[in-house]
Amino acid sequence: MRGLAYFQKVPAKNKQGYKWKCTEDAPRDPVTGERRQITRRGDTKKEASEKVQLALKELEQNNYLSLDNKVTFKDFLPDWLDTYKKGKVKPSTYESHKRNISTHLLANFGHLKVRDLTVHRYQKYINTLLETRKTATVQHINATMSNALKKAAELGIITKNPCVGVIIKKRNEIVEEKIQYWVKEDIKLFLKCCKQDKETYFFLFLTLIRTGLRKGEAMALQWEDIDLDKAELNVNKTLLYHLSSEEDAFGPPKTNSSYRTIKLDPYLIQELRKLKHLQNKRKLLYGDRYSKLNFVFCKEDGKRLRDRTIQTAFERLKRVSRLPNIKIHDLRHTHAVMLLEAEVSLKEIQERLGHKDIMTTGNIYSHVTKSMEAKSINKFSEYMADSNTF
Repeated sequence: MRGLAYFQKVPAKNKQGYKWKCTEDAPRDPVTGERRQITRRGDTKKEASEKVQLALKELEQNNYLSLDNKVTFKDFLPDWLDTYKKGKVKPSTYESHKRNISTHLLANFGHLKVRDLTVHRYQKYINTLLETRKTATVQHINATMSNALKKAAELGIITKNPCVGVIIKKRNEIVEEKIQYWVKEDIKLFLKCCKQDKETYFFLFLTLIRTGLRKGEAMALQWEDIDLDKAELNVNKTLLYHLSSEEDAFGPPKTNSSYRTIKLDPYLIQELRKLKHLQNKRKLLYGDRYSKLNFVFCKEDGKRLRDRTIQTAFERLKRVSRLPNIKIHDLRHTHAVMLLEAEVSLKEIQERLGHKDIMTTGNIYSHVTKSMEAKSINKFSEYMADSNTF
């Protein structure tokens, strides 16, 4: 039921010297939730009222722009994110949308009215992105924009989603990137440097190197996830570094196949027992101030390490060790390469790393397996040597 109309006589340059202004409440703004009113003018009360009723009718038919055609992406996208995504999607998905909006979309469309974005203009934007960004990155950015504008169409802010039908063509020049990793001598030198620097980093980076865990998976580990007697580690969550409260720090692993239980080697078990003993002494020292979250890798008071702290430490230790420049994630590749060189099957490596299928594992480490082919052939030749004489 609509509210009462409010009429006011206002000065005007017409024959009678005034016009009637009619104001009536409309449904609240679907984007901000704020109160909205429609105001129209006419030479008579009837004319002004009829104009208001027409505007209300257009609103009911999803023509939001008849009320306000000035809403910009700067206003709409953050509101869409908070209203329709926050608390309704996985934290990682929310953060992905948030990052795409702040880093890409607002920088290019923030000032633009939502209704003014055309298919042609958006396609040109996508084409520009493809010149410097990976196809997957562009697809993620487009997914955020398309999702938001789908809701804009439902709300009547626009009549058609300009993202529909956009062409994201894979770049022909994209070639498979060669993975970076350290060899055994590099690992030994790096871990020696870690041990001399700070034990916390030694235990963390040792675990990454000897398990192939993703950084977020390792940082989410709690002692109940590790059975030292059975030499098993259960991956069932990841750490969301963007969240400030520890209670909300956990999220699901990257994919369903990332849920896994892996075996730990004797040396790692030995070192983790040392870490647990060290933390038990710290618990006595800190008492109630020690975090109850039971993190495996943490500060002295048991609280989780910050992502920036870990990154800074890794860069510093790598620099001091004078080792080839790799990223923390490349420690995962390092583990996989070590497994391949130890003649562990590709299937076992796939399951240990939590890859969706063996093709993923094979594609990532294809050049490594090719380089090992000569070694395999030599072994085959030695094995068949006795049968070469007839």
